[in-house]
Amino acid sequence: MVPRGAPSIALVGWLLGLGLACSSSGGGEGSVEEGTFESFPYRLYVPPGLGPSSRAPLVLALHGCGADAEGFARTTRLDALADRHRFRVLYPQEIASHHEDLCWRWFAPSDQKRDAGEPAALVRMVRKIGEKHRTDERRVYATGLSSGGAMASILGACYPDVFAAIGVHSGEEYIEGLDREEAKRVPSQAGPDPDQQGQRAQRCAGDNARVLPVMVIHGKADELANPLNGEQVFRQFAQTNDLVDDGRDDGSVSADSAIRWTATARGGSRYSVRRVDRDSKPLLQWIEVEGLGHDWSGSAESGTTAGPDASLMFWRFFERVGDAGAGQAPEGE
Repeated sequence: MVPRGAPSIALVGWLLGLGLACSSSGGGEGSVEEGTFESFPYRLYVPPGLGPSSRAPLVLALHGCGADAEGFARTTRLDALADRHRFRVLYPQEIASHHEDLCWRWFAPSDQKRDAGEPAALVRMVRKIGEKHRTDERRVYATGLSSGGAMASILGACYPDVFAAIGVHSGEEYIEGLDREEAKRVPSQAGPDPDQQGQRAQRCAGDNARVLPVMVIHGKADELANPLNGEQVFRQFAQTNDLVDDGRDDGSVSADSAIRWTATARGGSRYSVRRVDRDSKPLLQWIEVEGLGHDWSGSAESGTTAGPDASLMFWRFFERVGDAGAGQAPEGE
């Protein structure tokens, strides 16, 4: 889905080709570095006063289909949040030669593995940026919307040693074992058994598997990505974490043990929350927003300000879980 007011891909590509460092259109007061890595354009936001030698967290932010890095920065306003909390934001951009609608290739079997395809390229990009701008490697996070959310699921499944936590907005569970046509039906119909996919996610990480904090946000009125997908992300990572924490499928982490409550956002929308704790601390959180379609919650750009602020909720989750497994997750905006 193309965010309203997004610039043309041609214009963004022209600016990237010039290698310009621009001011932020995402609400921040810092600087923007634009470049290309392995054919992928990217936009790196750096808060004011955060020099290359300043060690800081990094958030990888992945746009959805039909969108671009600049438009996603405006939609999420992560730049302004980065100013307040002192982290950098890396916005990669899909290229038309990979997908004509600029969707991240979460549905392709070649892109659902460790050390292969787009996920591996994104990890290399994160590491390359870390060489130039000092990244706190223990505090690297990934989030995304739609196809970007599905790609975040792959990164969390296959690279839990790289990402300390992930946030999935209107995306899908880790998908592996389907052909391309089967996978393309997942957004509208939901995916395979999340317990099965949870086992496959553990296998993707291999010896690098570890318990991974995950936060999910999905709109209950989403007509492009069936809301069942949000529940499947929640259940899939519950199963993966159950297998990883003690090597057994024994229900030590269970989606069915989630505590539940409802709340009202400052903008007036109701939302429900389910949370799974581990060692008396939140590990998994799933938020369903009443009336929200296939858009980023709490975004003026998307016209969803009635909903909870997804950017703030994701960052609070990332900040509290930190680098040591599950930490204190947010309970609201």
